[in-house]
Amino acid sequence: MTTSARPKIGIIISSIRDNRFADKPAQWIKDIATNTRSDLDFEIVDLRLTVFDLIGLAIAAAMLALLCGRAVRNLRELGRREPPARRR
Repeated sequence: MTTSARPKIGIIISSIRDNRFADKPAQWIKDIATNTRSDLDFEIVDLRLTVFDLIGLAIAAAMLALLCGRAVRNLRELGRREPPARRR
């Protein structure tokens, strides 16, 4: 099997903080995976260097706040609902 035909697995770093620790464990995971599975290719996908550089951290932070607010509203709505009737 050639290198280009091997499936590629992305190891995603989703933290965008400046003083993050995520780079070290991501590289550690990649090293272990590469040494363990020769039939797969692994790459580190750093969201701080991809998506967030394109749209800007301010917009990303606003989107995250919006999504978190929506999730909280959804959880509150679920809490107001009556639990389903138990089957006997």
